[in-house]
Parts: sequence; structure tokens; C-alpha cells
Amino acid sequence: MRQKNVFDRDALCHAWAHGLQDSGRDKAGSMFFTGSRLYSYGSHYIIALRVPMPDGSIGYIVNGEQSTMTTESKHKPHARRAIPSYAVQVRVPSLNDGALRNPAGIVAACVNASTTARNDASVTRAGTMKRSGLESSARAWADSARALVDILPAYPTSSDAATLRAHRAALRKELRRLAPVPGMDDAAAWSRIAADVYAAQLADAFKAYAQRIEWLANEAHALSMDATPTDYRIADAERSLADLDTRRKNTARLVRLSGKRSPITAKLAKSHGAAVSAMRAAIDAGAEQRASNAVAECARQWSTVTAENEGKVNAQSLQGRVRTVTEALPHLTGDAYAAASDLLNRMDGCLQRVREANRRSVAIDKVEEARGLIRNARESELRLRYDNAISHANRARSCLEQARAQWPDVPVSFELISSATLEDWYRLELAEQFARVAAWRRGEGMQSQYHLSPTPMLRIVGDTIQTSHGASVPLSVAPIMWRAIGAARRLNRDLGPAALGLRSDQRIGHFELRTVRADGSCVIGCHDIPAAEFERIAAQLGYVNAGEALPVESTNG
Repeated sequence: MRQKNVFDRDALCHAWAHGLQDSGRDKAGSMFFTGSRLYSYGSHYIIALRVPMPDGSIGYIVNGEQSTMTTESKHKPHARRAIPSYAVQVRVPSLNDGALRNPAGIVAACVNASTTARNDASVTRAGTMKRSGLESSARAWADSARALVDILPAYPTSSDAATLRAHRAALRKELRRLAPVPGMDDAAAWSRIAADVYAAQLADAFKAYAQRIEWLANEAHALSMDATPTDYRIADAERSLADLDTRRKNTARLVRLSGKRSPITAKLAKSHGAAVSAMRAAIDAGAEQRASNAVAECARQWSTVTAENEGKVNAQSLQGRVRTVTEALPHLTGDAYAAASDLLNRMDGCLQRVREANRRSVAIDKVEEARGLIRNARESELRLRYDNAISHANRARSCLEQARAQWPDVPVSFELISSATLEDWYRLELAEQFARVAAWRRGEGMQSQYHLSPTPMLRIVGDTIQTSHGASVPLSVAPIMWRAIGAARRLNRDLGPAALGLRSDQRIGHFELRTVRADGSCVIGCHDIPAAEFERIAAQLGYVNAGEALPVESTNG
């Protein structure tokens, strides 16, 4: 008999998990297994591995490494469902051919993952005074490491006792590095771990801080030898100063958190000050010349601006030149300072005039927009479209308010729609709305009329009950719904399908009856229908008291 090799994913994973055959794949070929290994998108990624346990049963090692969206959301869930619930299942940080050739490396990865999660959990707890999921992760990785010591020596299967002993010794050596994970309520132990973590971070931070001081001193010397440093290099030097100060603060913070003595000696602090002073002196050495050059460039650009073309100046670029001259002023003296101040005053005055002109232009545009909206409102009034007329009138009022916010004295040569007129339109629109609803209830017009009401309305058309949101059910469901509403009202509580005695496969037409509330409203499918709608239908059908009608045999019509 020919062996089947192509399966759907559930059957594929079942065949792999229970060792029913040596190989197989899914229809797309993206998920397959060979022997004890289950793969996703190629042999480079092992989803899980079937391994023999010391007691003769079968265990599973599952790959915890993140992969593609399909692998994580589709392939792995199929694999997890196929693994028997009674079997030993161990999750590892990574699983590949290289790792399997070195079983001790897999245990080492679990130990490292547990240690990292343990340290991160302690820091999180110290900072927020709350527990986190990292504590459970640390414990889970530690359990995986211990389980692997029993599983991996026999994988791959070997009859060589010496090899098994060597594997077991290597695994136990790695396991001895596993740090204990305190209990959830052992706050003192977690605090000690956090202090140790901060102490280790302090050593690294101090080393980087000391190296950065030396580097900054060398950079300061190189900058002082550069006769014409670029703006980019000056900005880089400023960033270096800020970075050094951040490192100093970070080191001081870790000293406080770890409870250790500060490693920053007086000699190192002196070196810090000397490096900063040298860099600041190198930056300031050519500051006046750079400021003069920046002001000269702004003056050259400003020379093209005249009273005639001032209105065409871009406010944003002019603001940038104003900022440049403002930043240059502190570095200038004498005539250069006076010339820069005069240039700044002229550019700033121009900037204010340009901004005022822009505001007036925006205000005039808004007034014109409001004028057009008023015209549209009047045209809608003539067509008896009062909803559109109200919308246009309100938008016109908003435009005029925006215009006056930009220019309080903006000229307006028209009148807004008066409040009295708006009230008349609201009354007329409400009457039109009532008329449209009444016509819809009589069976006129299309069934779907979402704009008539935010909540579904009901009407009877032929042998169906229709909602204004596009759903229909047979008229034969009316008795059972009226009886269910009566039961909920008598008991004064919400009732679900089971409480109403409905079977799990019974439907209201094609829809599931989710809830009948104590006030008589119902949730059917995605429709939340008010009690008043059911009462209106009941009155049309001649039902007087809720619950008096008997249910029909089937609610599917």
C-alpha cells in the first residue's frame, strides 16, 4: 500500500508527534517533517524535535526562537496541539543542527535565558515595586535547563556508555551555572539580585566613562589644531560634551542603586573637568569668526529683500535667519555686534509684517469660504434639504470664527444664518425625519436606511421582519421572541439562550440570539434592538401582553 506523504497541517503534526511515519509535508510544502524533526520553511528552522526519555517514553523539545509571522501564528500552534498533554515538553531559546551537535550549548542557552530574565525581573521590581512576567520566564527557562539534563544525553541515540557519560557531565557542568530564582514573595532576595545587577552595570558604565574622558581630551586637542573647523564638527563636539555628562550622571545613578562606593576618584573627576574645559576652549576659540561668517551670510540673503518684494518672503526661511543671527550675537563684540543687532531688528520687523500678512490672507480665505457655505445653505433650503442647509450654516459660522481668530477686524459683508432660521430648519428637518421613518415603517423605500436611526428599527414586509440595518428574519420568529421578552421582564433579569430553553443550534432566522435584557431589548447577532421596536411589532400582530404568544416549532421559518 502506497504511503501518504501530503497532509493538512493538523494531520501532518499528528503523524510527526506520534511517529506514525518517517516523513511528510503539508499541501503548500512550507511545513514538513523528516524523522523526529518538524521544520518550517526549510531545514534551517526546526519547530520541534521528538526525543526519547530515560523512562522509555517520548518527549518534545520546542524551539522558542522567534521566526516569521506564518511560523509563529500557524505552524507552531498546529505543532503544540499535536503534542500529547501528558508528554514532557521543553522549550529552548534556539534549536538548529549546530545546537544539536553540542547538547551542552542548548542547556547553556536556557541557563543564560533564565539568568537574563531573572536579572531583568529584579531590576523591574526594584524600579516599579511590582512583579512582572519576567519572574515566571526565569523560572520556566530554569525548569527547561534541568529537564534537558535528563533528555539530551540520549540524543542522538548512542549505545556508547562512555559517550553518554561525557554528555551528561558536560550538561551538568552547564547546569551548575544556573542561578536560583527566588519565590514571588521573597522581596529581600529580589532586592539583593537587583543590587548585584546594578553593581555589574556600574563596572561597565565606569569603564566606558573613563574611556570617554580620555577620548574627549584627544578630540579637544585635535579640534584646537583645526584652524577652520566645520559646523558639523563643532556640533559633533557639543554632542560629545553632552554624552560625557550623561555618562557621568548614569554612573552616579548606578552608584546610588547598587549601594556601592563611588569609583569616581578625585583624580578622575579632575580629568573630567580638564577634558571638558579643553573641549569648550577649542569650541569657543573660533566662535567669533564663525558667528561673523553666519551673520554675513544672513546679511547677503537679506540684501535681496526690498519693500516691493517683502510680501513674497517665505516666513519660515526668514525665521531661520533670525534664529541664526540671534545665536551669533553673544559671540560678537564692537561694530560687528552693532551691525548684527541692526540686521536682526530689520529682519524681525519684516518677519512680523510677513506673519501679519499671512494671517490676514488666511482670514480673507476663510471669509470667502463662509460666503460660499451661506450660499449653499440657501440653495439647500430652496430644495427642502434642511439637513444640508443646517450643515452648511454651521460650517459657515465655524469658518467665520476661524477668520476672526486670525484677524479680529476682518471685513465681512454678509450676514450669517440667524439662530431663529436655524431653529426653523431644525424643526422642519425633524418633521422630515419623522416622515421618512413613518414611510419606511409602512414598507416604502429600500430596506437599509442606516441614516434614519443609529439603533435598528423593525418593520413587517410580507412574511419577513426587516431591520433598518439590512437584516431580515422570518415573521414566524415573532411569537418566540415575544415570549422570551415576557420571561425576561417577569424575572427582571437578562436571559441568554440556555435560560430561555433554546437549543445551541437554534437561530433567529440566520442570527444567534445572544441576550434578552430585563427591559425587553435584545441582542440578536450584531443588532442591539430596543424594546420599543418589539412592542410596535407585537401591536401590529395583535399581541397584548408580553409572553402570551406561544413559540413555534422552529425559529428558522
